[in-house]
Amino acid sequence: MNPTAPLHQVGGAVVPRPVGSHMKDREAMAQMLTNGSVGVAYQPIVDLATHQICGWEALARYTPNPAVYSALDLVEAARLHGLLDELTWTVVTHAHATLCAAAEMVDVPLLLTVNVELEQLHSDNPLFTRIADLPWPSNTRLVLEITERGQDLWHDGYARAARTLSEHEILLALDDFGAGAARLTFLQHPQWALVKFDRQLIASDGRTEQIVMSHTARMFAELGVLSVAEGIETPGQLASVKALGIELGQGYLLGRPTSAENVLSSLAVSNL
Repeated sequence: MNPTAPLHQVGGAVVPRPVGSHMKDREAMAQMLTNGSVGVAYQPIVDLATHQICGWEALARYTPNPAVYSALDLVEAARLHGLLDELTWTVVTHAHATLCAAAEMVDVPLLLTVNVELEQLHSDNPLFTRIADLPWPSNTRLVLEITERGQDLWHDGYARAARTLSEHEILLALDDFGAGAARLTFLQHPQWALVKFDRQLIASDGRTEQIVMSHTARMFAELGVLSVAEGIETPGQLASVKALGIELGQGYLLGRPTSAENVLSSLAVSNL
C-alpha cells in the first residue's frame, strides 16, 4: 500500500500536501516519534489460494487520533524535517515486537512489510544495519516496500544498497506497480522479492488493464517474484485477481488495518 503520495489536488492543480500545523516544528515532530504519538496499524496480507493470512503491512498511524494526521502527513513532516529514518525506525521497532509475539503463536512463515522512501535507499544508511541487527524470529521475513514517486531511474547506488540489504536477509518490494513511469525500468534489476499492483489497476475492469495484469503476473512468476494485489474491496475484484494468477492480496475485503492488540488477540483465538 502507498499511503504517502506527496501531492494532492487543490482547485484542479496538483500541489504539495501541507504539513500538519503541530508537525511544522522539527522538535515537536521528533518528540512525536519518541513519546508514543506515532504508532502502527497492521493490514493483513492474504494468500489468495488458501485465504489465510501470511503477514501484515505495518503502517504509521497518529495514535491520539488517526483522523487528525494521516500516514501521508507523518511521512511528509518527517521528510521536511529530515526525520524519515527516525519515522521508519519507530514503525519497524513497533512492528518487530508485534511480529515476535505473533511468531511465537504460529509455526508458519510470516511476512512483515514496511514502507520506505527511495531517498532512504543508500548503502551507507545506518538505519538498515540497525534493522538487520534486531533479533528477527526464524520463521519471519522483513520486506521493505520502496515507494518510488518521481521520474528517477534505478541506478548503481540503489543497486548497491539493495545488495547490502540482501546480505542482511532483508527483502525488497516494489510498491504501486503501474502508477509511475519509471516502474518498468526498475523491474530490469533482480533485487525484488515482491511487486505490488497499484490499487487503480485492481479497481479497473477495462480489458486492457486486465490483459496487462495477466501478462505481468505471469512474468513475475517466471522471475520468481511474488505478485500482490492491493485495494481489493469487492468479491468481484477478488475473483478477478485470483483468475489472473496473482498470489497475494490486501484490501478492506480481506482485512482492514488494525492494532497490534487486535492482531495478537485474533491469533490467540483462531490462529491464522
